[in-house]
Amino acid sequence: MLIIISSESRITAEAEHINQLFQLGMECFHLRKPMGTEEECRILIKGIEKKYHRKIMLHQYFDLCTEFHLKGIHLKEAFRRGLGEKEHAYVQSYQEKGFCVSSSFHSYLEVEACAISYDYFLLSPVFDSISKKDYKGSGFDVIDSKKRIVGLGGISKKTIPTAVNLGFKGMAVLGAVWKSEDPAGSFKELKVCYKFNKLQV
Repeated sequence: MLIIISSESRITAEAEHINQLFQLGMECFHLRKPMGTEEECRILIKGIEKKYHRKIMLHQYFDLCTEFHLKGIHLKEAFRRGLGEKEHAYVQSYQEKGFCVSSSFHSYLEVEACAISYDYFLLSPVFDSISKKDYKGSGFDVIDSKKRIVGLGGISKKTIPTAVNLGFKGMAVLGAVWKSEDPAGSFKELKVCYKFNKLQV
């Protein structure tokens, strides 16, 4: 699974870019706008073709998931930890409604110790981040894990082969797409690279 995470800030013709990525075969899109309002996120979702809504994961404003019948929700690490003993019931409440639930982790040991049945785990940073300065990679080796762990952080054409060899079941990309002058072209190259390397395993 190759996931694309949205740009943190607003970009020109963003919905058009996202629709284009879906047209090119994007499997899953994480909508993450830390500084965005609920209405801004709603407007962006409305700009995305309805047939793609079931491929969108939300990082905030979870009510929009039901409003637009999206794929599911993603829990930030701080939010997940803040749930405490309510974590299992919270996750289950969404999964029982047919939504996918994922969460962020920054420790492989914590992923392995997690007793909650997340649909997948976003583990970062695998490599030095492209979008965040001084965010150094940890090079997690998850080859022995039976969980569906998706690598995030510094994922690019150059690092995908290594990430596959480290055992990641999927990869999440941000900077390699949105820092590019041609997001669609960059996505196509990433997709080809990812598919080729997965076939080698």
